[in-house]
Amino acid sequence: MMSISQYVYIIAETVNLALALQWNAALGIPNLVLYFLGGAIAGVFERGFFYFPAMIIISKSIPPGIESTMYSLSLTILSLNGFILRSTLGVIINDNFIFVSNAHMENFFYLKIIQIFTSMLPLLYMYKFIPTLKQTEEA
Repeated sequence: MMSISQYVYIIAETVNLALALQWNAALGIPNLVLYFLGGAIAGVFERGFFYFPAMIIISKSIPPGIESTMYSLSLTILSLNGFILRSTLGVIINDNFIFVSNAHMENFFYLKIIQIFTSMLPLLYMYKFIPTLKQTEEA
């Protein structure tokens, strides 16, 4: 399920790249449609496919007696990654390498390409962190 979240995120960012490059204009698709597909709708699915399995894995791996503390800490770390670190790293990459601003948007598609390729990186290692059925039954 967590890999589905990554795939949804990659597809959403590809839709956003198509919007940034205005590929939709040639097909007659309004900008608003791509905006909702790549943003609002995809974001809900991406977070759902990520957080629900993550919470199940966390609840299975936390020993009895410290559930609330560890659950809060785990949720804080997940939220920190999902909402703060992603954006901050994007700003750092933009400020040091791409230089997109309100006055100069011509390189915005480079940020989208970087976002798509960096979104593929977790697919290389995420299967190592997800426990198998046998491992969850032993816990």
